[in-house]
Amino acid sequence: RSGYYDNDHLSFASKCTYFVTTDTVLYEKAKEIYEFLGISTTPFLLDEFMNTLGIVWFYLEENHFA
Repeated sequence: RSGYYDNDHLSFASKCTYFVTTDTVLYEKAKEIYEFLGISTTPFLLDEFMNTLGIVWFYLEENHFA
């Protein structure tokens, strides 16, 4: 079931400039798929994205992301 939603998110994000996730497996999948298909969307892990923007990110406890 989550695989369906992952594919759905990747499809919608393919029209965006960035795809940001905390899921490392989905991040790797996005990099491979977008590169293979020539899609210009740039995938980021959340902490990488925040650092790229120059924003200081304070991690919340895991249950705050749910």
